[in-house]
Amino acid sequence: MTDKVLKNEKPPLEVLNSIGAQIEIGVKQDFRYELQIMNPIARQGVQLYMEKKYPVEPFPKLAFNEQEQDIIKKKGTDISTYINEQTQKWILNAEPINDASFEKYIKTLQSMGVEELIKAKQQAYDRYSGIK
Repeated sequence: MTDKVLKNEKPPLEVLNSIGAQIEIGVKQDFRYELQIMNPIARQGVQLYMEKKYPVEPFPKLAFNEQEQDIIKKKGTDISTYINEQTQKWILNAEPINDASFEKYIKTLQSMGVEELIKAKQQAYDRYSGIK
């Protein structure tokens, strides 16, 4: 960044916005803008974060066709609720985590139609990714 941005009486983001060089917060932007105005300790933290590969690309918003939407509507909520409830039981030790419990969990998910739900979501993801 130039002195016009870094030594301005206004904050750097405001200066960039005023000349159209930076889009409002909340949109994807090049992180190098931020690195230029970070103090050395913050830069070191970011470097460690990047070296450990913690940042993950967010999962894309998928476009579902009518048939996929129908499957997600009919099965998705119940399956998500069951997964959350069962996970909570295991975490709170209300039910033991063992082979029998896990097998029952998988069988219940299968009987609820989890494969159909996965297939619908996979088809939408494949379309998004250009996979045929």
